[in-house]
Amino acid sequence: MLNISFILFVAKRYFKEKRKTNRTASSLFSIVGITIGVMTLIVVMGVMNGFQANYIEPILNINSFHLQISGPSLAENLENIRCEIKKNPDVSAVIPFAEIQAILNGRVGCLIRAIPWDIEQVDPSFQDSFDRKDYEYPRSDNFATPNSIILGDYLARELGVLRGDSVSLFTRRGQSSEDLFVSGYFKTWYFTLDSSWAFVSLDTAKRVFKKDDYTLGIKLKNRDKDLETQLRLQKEFPQLKIVPWREYNKSLFSALFMEKMLMLIIIGLIFIVVGYNIFQSLKRFVYQKNEEIAVLKALGASPRNIRAIFIFEGFFISLLGISLGLGFGLFISNNISAFFKVIEWVSNTIFIPALEQLLSPFNEHLYIQPVELFSPRVFYINSIVSKVFFSDAFIISLFALVSTSGAAFFASRKISEIRPAGILRYE
Repeated sequence: MLNISFILFVAKRYFKEKRKTNRTASSLFSIVGITIGVMTLIVVMGVMNGFQANYIEPILNINSFHLQISGPSLAENLENIRCEIKKNPDVSAVIPFAEIQAILNGRVGCLIRAIPWDIEQVDPSFQDSFDRKDYEYPRSDNFATPNSIILGDYLARELGVLRGDSVSLFTRRGQSSEDLFVSGYFKTWYFTLDSSWAFVSLDTAKRVFKKDDYTLGIKLKNRDKDLETQLRLQKEFPQLKIVPWREYNKSLFSALFMEKMLMLIIIGLIFIVVGYNIFQSLKRFVYQKNEEIAVLKALGASPRNIRAIFIFEGFFISLLGISLGLGFGLFISNNISAFFKVIEWVSNTIFIPALEQLLSPFNEHLYIQPVELFSPRVFYINSIVSKVFFSDAFIISLFALVSTSGAAFFASRKISEIRPAGILRYE
């Protein structure tokens, strides 16, 4: 039976003991390794989650919604079906929309999404994925003028049109008889939407494009209930086709998930290296403490209790490294923009001038371009967002704890080979 108080007492003494051997440096290296590993994984996962949110949120909020309902009988009973779906407690909004593939001004292709003119009332969350600080977004003000169209910012630049200009449209049916007037620009910081999308009202689509076949986009209060809601609605409306967001964007989300998992595995190799270091360190420590282990055995300590001492020491090392790694990782993640600014400042004010001075004898006109991390001019982002999920932090911490504590467990197996009588006889 394990004597927990005895095990903890001896493990703490060994852990705090100041040794003249390289044991202290080895333990410190293990703690630093775990700290760096956990911190790196937390920061990388946080930044990756932030970047993925910049893609996923606009796609779900603007493009695919959480569920899409279509079918030949939808147009005939649109309002009745819409009212029935609204009664579902998991549904937050039901948005009718239509899509038209068109070529603007005879040279730039785009997808025109027709939505209700009062979209901000039909779906208040629709505007959340738009940059509302420096740009406009689809709302009733933009659709107040007949034949209004709001273009993606990048699309408007490519067309070279300004607010108030008109654009001609070619569809599969031929050229539209009416031009549309640009009432504003929108920006989501998702390049596909900003470069190839435009919005018009449903009334404009019906009048100009003779579009009367609609699709219903459904927003859920919890997007993770999409499959459950799909099954419920499919029983109510078996004649309609219902597609959840997971299926609609399957290839993209699968690629993002695979990218995240591979990054987790690659960086997680740090823990294997650290675990091996702990294994070798404790293995040497067991050899160095042969005499003390023999005395403990002679005094009645069981091999299980002695093994637990070294396992707990490895656990202490893991716990300290994980705690420090979580602290540093969360701090950097919450201040990631400031962190990158510090890196830029150090690089541009200290490192680059020193490097230019060092290389000036070889090239007196040498100029090194200043460092600009994640510039909006290079990357299509307006800010660096970091989102650390509890599940990610828990998995990272658990993996670090299991790998390092497991290394201590295997290293402690050498204790069973120690024979107190043989060692103490010659000491």
